[in-house]
Amino acid sequence: MPEGDWNAGDVLADRYCLRRELGEGAAGVVWLARDARLDIDVAVKILRAGVAARGGAKERFASEGELSERMLSPNIVKVLARGIVGCGVPYIVYEHLDGQDLATRLSRGLLAFSELKMVVVHACRALARAHAVGVLHRDVKPENLFVTTDVDGRPLVKMLDFGVAELVARSEHGDQLVGTLEYIAPEVLLADRTPDARSDLYALGAVAYECCTGHVPFVGATLGELLLAHATKEVPPPSTQRPGVGPEIDAWFGKALAKERDERFSTAKEMAEALHAAVKANELRTSDIKMLTSSVRPRMPSFSFEESGRESVSDVYAIIHPREPKPGKPSS
Repeated sequence: MPEGDWNAGDVLADRYCLRRELGEGAAGVVWLARDARLDIDVAVKILRAGVAARGGAKERFASEGELSERMLSPNIVKVLARGIVGCGVPYIVYEHLDGQDLATRLSRGLLAFSELKMVVVHACRALARAHAVGVLHRDVKPENLFVTTDVDGRPLVKMLDFGVAELVARSEHGDQLVGTLEYIAPEVLLADRTPDARSDLYALGAVAYECCTGHVPFVGATLGELLLAHATKEVPPPSTQRPGVGPEIDAWFGKALAKERDERFSTAKEMAEALHAAVKANELRTSDIKMLTSSVRPRMPSFSFEESGRESVSDVYAIIHPREPKPGKPSS
C-alpha cells in the first residue's frame, strides 16, 4: 500500500482498483476506480498524503463525506463509502458519472434559455436539500455542476464537491476567504458578515449569468478590482449582452445578483420558480411574434420544483452540442 502518491493499478482498501486520474486539486486527487465487490465503476477522492499531515486537514476532508451523506438528492453526487487507508490517509467513494461538467460545456458556447433553466432548477434542488439540513456549499461554480443523465436518459445536473461546505453553525472563518472569486457573494468579502444560504444563491446567479451571456458578471485586471466590482458595481443586464433576452429575465438576474442579500431570492425554490416564470414569459413573447403567421399557440409545460424533471432526451443533446452563438466579450 503506497504511503505517498497513488498510481494506476493500486488497490485501495482491498476493494477499489485505481484505473486513471479524473482530476486533482490542491488537497486531493479523484480517481476512476473499479469496485471489485460490486463490479461497478466509482470515483474515489483521496486526500494527498502531504495535505493529510497538516493540522485539521483530515477533519475537513471527513466533514465533506459526512455532509454529503446527509444530503440525499438526485441532484447531489452520491457518497457510496468512505474510510481511512492503513497509512492514515482518508478517502471518499462517490458514484461515477458519465457526462461533463458545466465549465467544459460553456467552453463551447452559450446555453439556450431552456437549457439555462434546467441547469439552474436542478442546481436549486441540490441547494434546497443542502440548506434544509443546514449546509452551505460555499463554492458553487461551473466546475462543480455536472451534466449527466438519469436512468431514463433524461438530463440531470448534479452538484459536486462539498469540500469547503460547512454547517451553518460552523461557518465563521474570520479572515479566511472561501469560494471562487468570479462567483463570490459581496457579503463573503466583508469580515463582519457571515455567509448564509443566499450567498450560495448569489453564486448560482453568477453561474447562470455566465451560461446566458458567455462571461462572468465581473472581471478585473487585479484581484482588488474584481473584489471591488462584486461589492459595488451593478451587473449589466443580460439583454445588453445577448439578443432575445426579455425584461423578465433581466429582472430575474437583477434579483439573483443583488448586492444586499435581503433583496435576493430568499430560498432556492423561490429562485427556481422565478426563473421558470421568466423563461416562460420570454418564450410567450417570442411565440406572440410567431402568432402573426400561425394560428396555433404553443403549449407551455407545467412546472413543479419538487419533480426530478421532465426534460426530453433532445435537451440532453442540446446542452452537450451547443447551437448558440459564441460568447460575447466580458463587460468591464
